[in-house]
This record gives sequence, C-alpha cells and structure tokens, in this order.
Amino acid sequence: MLLYLVRHGETDWNRDRRIQGSTDIPLNDTGRSQATAIGKLLAQRQWDAVVTSPLSRAVETAQLIGAQIGVSEVKRDAHIVERRYGEAEGMAIAELAERFQGMLRFRVARRARTSPLGRCQRSLRSPSNTREVRSSS
Repeated sequence: MLLYLVRHGETDWNRDRRIQGSTDIPLNDTGRSQATAIGKLLAQRQWDAVVTSPLSRAVETAQLIGAQIGVSEVKRDAHIVERRYGEAEGMAIAELAERFQGMLRFRVARRARTSPLGRCQRSLRSPSNTREVRSSS
C-alpha cells in the first residue's frame, strides 16, 4: 500500500503568513487552483481512498482532489487535525516572534526552491522517491 500525504491548499491566513493551527480558515481561490492542479497530477495513478482532516480547508482540498482522481467519497478523520496554538492562532509570524520573544524560539522553515506541485511531479515520476507503507491489517 502506498500512502500519499497532501497538504491543504492556500488560505488567506497562509498568504498573510498567519498561524492557523486548528482555526477553521477556508481555502482561497489560489488554494482551490492548487488542489485541482495536484488532483490532475495525482490522476496519473489509481487511488482507493481519500481521507482528510475535518477542517474545511482540508475537506475542500480533498474533495477537489477526489473529483480529479475519481474518488467521490472523502472520509473525514478527526484524528488527522492540526495542532492547537491557542492565542497565537491568527497572529502574523512577525507579531508572534515579537510578542513571545524570549519565551519561545520560533523558526520559520525556508521555502523549498520548488513548488509543492513540482515536488509532487517528481515523486510521481520516480518510484524511488516513494516509500511503501505496510498495513498490519
């Protein structure tokens, strides 16, 4: 069995570099386009299921991908959720670093030189970039 993990498409808070955590922020138009593009790319393979977090941004991403890959039922799993960041949710990264300086060390990962779509394309082209996940059932 192969398991692919796909992050949800862009939201306005992603674009504005705000901490989302478990706050339910919907996809924006860019996020919808991203999800559809990933779905078209993933349609190169056969899929058995699409499972998602119950957050609306993840559900919509999963539904858009499912429409492209021929999986109409999207299963929501409450165990797949974003972590909670409490009062930090909604804060811009700069505000977070300023407000909590000395209390926490916040590191922002550098963006990869390629887009998520580019990384997905390479993974689908090269089986050596995938790992097999064996189910115990």
